[in-house]
Amino acid sequence: MLRLALTGVVHRAGRKPRARERAAGARLLLPCAIVAALLGPLAPAQQRDPPPSSIRCTVRETGGLPIQDILADAFCGPIRFHTTMEGPGRFVFRGLPAGTCRVEIRRAGLWTWETRVLRLLPGESATADFELPRLGALAGKLADDEGNPLPHFQVRLLRREYDRGVLRYAIGRTATADDEGRYRIPDIPPGIGHLLVARPPADREVDEVPSVYPPVYYPDADTIGAAQTITLRDGEEREGMDFRISRTPAFCVAGSIQAGTPGVFQYILRPAEPASGMATFGGQRRGQTDAEGNFRTCGWPRGEYRLLSWRPAPQPGMEAFYGTAEVFVADRHSEDVRVTPAPRIPLAGRLVWDGQPPREPFEQPLTVSIRPANGVILANVDTSRGGTASLPGEFTFLGRQDDYDVAVQGLRGRLYVKGMVYAGESVLGRPMRLGARPGPAELTVTIGQDGALLGAVVTDREGGAIPHAWVSMVPEHATSAADLSVSGILQQTDQSGRLDPVAVAPGKYRVLGWNWKLDRTPESLERIWGARSRATEVTADSAETVEVKVAVQEID
Repeated sequence: MLRLALTGVVHRAGRKPRARERAAGARLLLPCAIVAALLGPLAPAQQRDPPPSSIRCTVRETGGLPIQDILADAFCGPIRFHTTMEGPGRFVFRGLPAGTCRVEIRRAGLWTWETRVLRLLPGESATADFELPRLGALAGKLADDEGNPLPHFQVRLLRREYDRGVLRYAIGRTATADDEGRYRIPDIPPGIGHLLVARPPADREVDEVPSVYPPVYYPDADTIGAAQTITLRDGEEREGMDFRISRTPAFCVAGSIQAGTPGVFQYILRPAEPASGMATFGGQRRGQTDAEGNFRTCGWPRGEYRLLSWRPAPQPGMEAFYGTAEVFVADRHSEDVRVTPAPRIPLAGRLVWDGQPPREPFEQPLTVSIRPANGVILANVDTSRGGTASLPGEFTFLGRQDDYDVAVQGLRGRLYVKGMVYAGESVLGRPMRLGARPGPAELTVTIGQDGALLGAVVTDREGGAIPHAWVSMVPEHATSAADLSVSGILQQTDQSGRLDPVAVAPGKYRVLGWNWKLDRTPESLERIWGARSRATEVTADSAETVEVKVAVQEID
């Protein structure tokens, strides 16, 4: 290392240097020039970190009133930032890096997110303003077929969303009827289709009884497929959402759960439909067998049910068991249900390249997510939900014989999931049935590296950019609105109306711009599917970067 000690001349303010000082200064010019020449190549100027950026946000309701109970996060690349509140409806994110960040907000207690994408310069203080629609409400009365009120019944709001081509359901807000059978569900987001179901007070065991009140979907359907979709307007409070519920014959379900050796099993009996979703709402009941594995549960109306049974691993290193059975309740008790749970099924997985590996290795680990498609996670049985793996690399999973959703996260650049094969069949974009075939089976995930980059700019009819618009990209091979939840791309533009290019499989796409938030609800996907004939068609070839300009689709 070269160390240089320099001696300088101090010039004091207000006094000219003496002759001797001027001469000394002149003699220093040559050494200083030599030192500068040496330091130039050896010690470049120190690089300073760019100054942090920030985003100031305001959140108001339609009409201008600030909203206080807001949950907000900012995502800049893989990093998540929390916010500092500055007052009602005002908050700020500080210390953000330059680049593209996404702000997500939602009202406390609700599941609907609003987003803004912003491209930040170093040290920039950007703004993002949100105007959320006013929430609505539903109200009504529950009565039996003679008009008598049904107090303490539960009324649940159900939301719908497509995932991997399957329509799934989850519970929204819940209300309990008062002593007069009246209920009210507040804080319902407008513009989104919901279903409404009423049911008896609790999922509890009942004695053998001749009749029960079954779950009823509004207005008077006994199955979810026959339920009426309810969509509120901005701030609408809709009354008169009444239920008339009649008693129906009730029956018992009994049988045994055996796994070689006697023991106590846990079980859940639930309606067979819907088969997938984050929760059940039409009535389910938990219980446990006796020491010999026998069980009996009563109070079930006619219908099709699914029995889930399991015995958790008693301690680490010991095996858990899991089994299912379909149960049909017609006009009599179902007394001979037999379930034979099996040990959990090990899954070996591989991440592989499509073709020759790239010259530069992909060093970032990928996350492989494996979750039950029916939304039921069993403690001490579902002990593994995926993990991380290198590319190429291997991963393992231990699960039960059931349907699972598989996703790979962390790809970047032109990389995309090109194939996903389990037990010789493609499970790309659809649930994987673990244990579908006897014997060991492997899950192979193939990563394509020839993806195209497809971006967009959304404009109005005069050609002006529209900030924070939405873009839909529909691949040529899609055949239905449900397919869009598998292969469709729904993204939001930044404040300049530009969507950063996203990696897509090579092929043809129909691209549309929207002034309406896109999501995977049936209403949104059906609207996109119905408008595809007005879309701009673009071909994105292998390893190509394409940007398309599209006019916005006006949606009131």
